[in-house]
Amino acid sequence: MKRIVATIGLLVTLPAVSHAEIEKIALPCETGICFYWWPKLPTVKGWHQDRENSHLFSANAQAPDGYTFKNAESVIYAKALYKPRIP
Repeated sequence: MKRIVATIGLLVTLPAVSHAEIEKIALPCETGICFYWWPKLPTVKGWHQDRENSHLFSANAQAPDGYTFKNAESVIYAKALYKPRIP
């Protein structure tokens, strides 16, 4: 019985271990080349990526169509941190 419970517990936690795809971008900027990377988000009907604010906040910033990340009532954003640079 303990094995069954342990196996079920392991199977339930497996999806949480999966890795997200990362979008990597390099663009020229005032300091040379600026590197941006953030998680890829699924396409949501009625929403768009706000590129300007994505670069400003270094996150995948999305807002409803017709709005920007700064003036929308609700927004979606996802940020990834590069672990070797984190102490």
